[in-house]
Amino acid sequence: REPEDDEDLNGPRIPLPLGDGHKEWSYLMRRTMQ
Repeated sequence: REPEDDEDLNGPRIPLPLGDGHKEWSYLMRRTMQ
């Protein structure tokens, strides 16, 4: 992950295309935040 992508964790922007990968990414991000 690029360092500048850390900013995106605080917002709705996801540096990945929509699709199954996007769903997986969102799930992983939620688990990381908890």
